[in-house]
Amino acid sequence: MKKLLIITILNFFFIIQSQANDISDFQINGISIDESLLNHFTRNEIKKNSVFLEQAKGNKEIKRFEIYKNTEDYDKISILYKNFDQSFPIVAIEGLQWFRDDIGSCLKKRDEVIKELKSLFKDKENWDAKKQTHFADKNSYTYNYYFLFEEVKDNSADHILISCYDWAKKLKYLDHLRISISTKEYSQWLNKLAAKY
Repeated sequence: MKKLLIITILNFFFIIQSQANDISDFQINGISIDESLLNHFTRNEIKKNSVFLEQAKGNKEIKRFEIYKNTEDYDKISILYKNFDQSFPIVAIEGLQWFRDDIGSCLKKRDEVIKELKSLFKDKENWDAKKQTHFADKNSYTYNYYFLFEEVKDNSADHILISCYDWAKKLKYLDHLRISISTKEYSQWLNKLAAKY
């Protein structure tokens, strides 16, 4: 039986590690990728709390299940799953913490989390994508940092992502720190969406 080690990073990033070599061994809020969302929620709860990604422009392959938490760790948890598979397999999990119009504090927290993860993932390829324009809005920006679980030099791999989102003021979205555990499949789907913009 695998031993589980609970790791709390800076009272924000909660992840459970049983083996550092397989991304499905990590969890946010007790949930990991490559399992069924039905292991945690009923079909009715999933249906009631799920939405399609607005930026997907009608692509319905992936759906987002949203949980709003009022804890010191996360303000919101999003679980992305395959929409056309009735077992609702999870392809990504995201924990978000709001930084309302305060991208400076978000970036500071991001750097603290990255430092802690570097000490945990000494054998993983990691890279800073720097400030990038968000694919869906030319006046919004992301600051992405990746820890890759495959030998790939981009984000089309199983990965853990630590990111700050700096949304344009005209949009309804909140600036936030996002920590994601994502499968290669979800990454490739996002890249296809971005290519259409």
